Amino acid sequence: MLQAGCAGAAFLCWRSGMYLTGTVYGLYPLIRFYQGGKINGRTLAEKRNRKREEALAEQYREVLEEMLQY
Repeated sequence: MLQAGCAGAAFLCWRSGMYLTGTVYGLYPLIRFYQGGKINGRTLAEKRNRKREEALAEQYREVLEEMLQY
């Protein structure tokens, strides 16, 4: 819905000759929307990777402790 609304606003502005307004109203919200998704995706990936790294580090610690006990 958001994309269709932005595309419709851009088309109407471009058709009436307001090229800069059409670009700002049509493209700017879409660019912000997709940048937000990219940032959120990167943040979630970093959190997931950090959790996996911590789990692997814990496993390595356990293995090292077992090896050092012998």
